[in-house]
Amino acid sequence: ETLRLPNRKARLSAGFWLSLLLMVVLPTALGGAYYLYFASAQYVSEFRFAVKSSNASASSATTDLVGAALGQSARLSAFSDNFIVADYITSREAVTDLLKTVDLRAIYSNKDADYLARLDPTVPVEKLVEYWQNRVDASFDVSTGISIVQVRAFTAEESLRVAKALIASSEDLVNRIAERSREDSIRFAERDVKNAEDRLREITAKLRQFRNVQQ
Repeated sequence: ETLRLPNRKARLSAGFWLSLLLMVVLPTALGGAYYLYFASAQYVSEFRFAVKSSNASASSATTDLVGAALGQSARLSAFSDNFIVADYITSREAVTDLLKTVDLRAIYSNKDADYLARLDPTVPVEKLVEYWQNRVDASFDVSTGISIVQVRAFTAEESLRVAKALIASSEDLVNRIAERSREDSIRFAERDVKNAEDRLREITAKLRQFRNVQQ
């Protein structure tokens, strides 16, 4: 005869149902109620930019090996600058620069916003930076070379205002990077000229000595 095992139905414990209620049902219900009835509307302003090296056009017209190397270096420099700007947008430096033109504390502590989303205006700058990082998204698309930035605020006007201020501070950063690059290039060129002048003086002195000896 075929051996028959006893039929036992699995019984779920009370602890399982309690954990399901506390970990799944209750958070889902609270989150749904918050977003449906209490969460304030948030408006997004988006802008896109691409940082390109000024040497790229000049090097692209050159077909020799040196021109290709310069073009590759210019593209790598442009990619590096895009990453720098994208990282700057979520940094403390960006918050410091924005505070010079817009009052982020007043904008994000709007009393019409819900309690969980708005900012406490008395928080230190470290907490303000953390809050800002939750209100801005910055990404860089390597395939297109374009950076995408989204800024959120509680009104469309404030969102656009912050985005414009962020564009201005980002452009200022790009200009500082370009100016430093130009200063480095000038410094390296001046060093090369000085080395060439020193070498020329040395060769001229040896030539004069040779003429005096050989008459």
